[in-house]
Amino acid sequence: MMNNSNNYLQKNKGLLLLSALLGFSLTLVIGTTFVNSQPSSSSDEMSYLVQNQVQVVQPISSRDRNLELAIQRNIPNTREFYYLYNRIDLNADGQPETIVHILSSTTCGTGGCTTEIFQGSRSNYNRVGRGLLSHAPIIVTNQTNSGWKDIVVHQRNATPVRFRFTGEGYEAQSSQQINLSRVTGTWLFAREYRRYLREPFAVP
Repeated sequence: MMNNSNNYLQKNKGLLLLSALLGFSLTLVIGTTFVNSQPSSSSDEMSYLVQNQVQVVQPISSRDRNLELAIQRNIPNTREFYYLYNRIDLNADGQPETIVHILSSTTCGTGGCTTEIFQGSRSNYNRVGRGLLSHAPIIVTNQTNSGWKDIVVHQRNATPVRFRFTGEGYEAQSSQQINLSRVTGTWLFAREYRRYLREPFAVP
């Protein structure tokens, strides 16, 4: 089982790195303008603007060991995996939630990979509801429900699906037709379908 996991991770590492390079090349070609998302010089807080009033945010560039432990604690049989993460305030309480996209042989399938949402930080990460099955990018929209921002993810065959907060977690609104050209908000982890902006962190 360990060999299968290693083979999976090694195979995907090359593909993800290639995707990241392609995404970076595309950035140079279209001449995207970079801006600070917060009043700080940290590269983790750099973002850039694209069409339709959408903001694409770079994944955080430093790994989070406590987040890794929270992932392993909440997802059974997850010892070896890759992940990308970012922080964004989903419920307007002034405290950012952590959204993490997890890639491994146990968290990925034809519909995508597990994306988890956590509240808190450091050693006090608390999972929000159940994980979402998705391919990147994950879009945090400007629309809200029950005080939380809606999330649009890409699932099988790049189909966009809206998730809304129901009080205990996010639930899919599969019956809704989504026109991505009309979706405004923040794109996480990728500019295009399954093209990551950064090589994911490997655990262990």
